[in-house]
Amino acid sequence: MSVDNEKLSKKIEFEIMSKPINVFLYVLAHDFGYVMKIVNNNDSKQFDAAFTFTLDNIKIEDGNKWTVKLAPKSCTVKHMSLIDIKKQAQYKYSCTMQCTESNLTEEKIL
Repeated sequence: MSVDNEKLSKKIEFEIMSKPINVFLYVLAHDFGYVMKIVNNNDSKQFDAAFTFTLDNIKIEDGNKWTVKLAPKSCTVKHMSLIDIKKQAQYKYSCTMQCTESNLTEEKIL
């Protein structure tokens, strides 16, 4: 994956009860698929995020579900790769997301 070929295709801020929580999902498009980066910009709040993907001509490195614990001031990345690069026009994905605040304990911090 070339950083030069990446471009931001989506930026989503998570909300809880219609209030922004300073947690963002960035979707970066590149020549071979997408990179999803979720960032917790909070100084002291930890969050749990869960994603379920529906995929067409795209694969995710470890399945179509992604659950992550986001410690304060942390981020994590997920790669989605095209299965058949010749069919770039025929790929798509959709995703359902949920983010909840979780208790901050030393055991849960990643």
